[in-house]
Amino acid sequence: MSFKGEVLFHPVNGFEEKTWDGFSWPAFFFGIIWMVIKGLYAHAVISIIISIATAGFAIPVLWIVYGFIGNGLYKKSLLKKGYLTKLQHQQVHI
Repeated sequence: MSFKGEVLFHPVNGFEEKTWDGFSWPAFFFGIIWMVIKGLYAHAVISIIISIATAGFAIPVLWIVYGFIGNGLYKKSLLKKGYLTKLQHQQVHI
């Protein structure tokens, strides 16, 4: 089950990006497409390589794994790109 997570803010224009905690249903159902849309290109490539190497047998396992770790990966990627937490955003814009 997913729960509303933290709101992160773009460092330049202050645009809000809402994140979720818990199981990622979009990552589970859409897999590689979801990863590409969210900018998780390395994970998409890894998933494709694993899928090809196992002749597709690993795809259901990948769906489940990325369902559980997808939201965390996306949040971590936003923080790496410089997005700010609410507290950081408030301190910068005082």
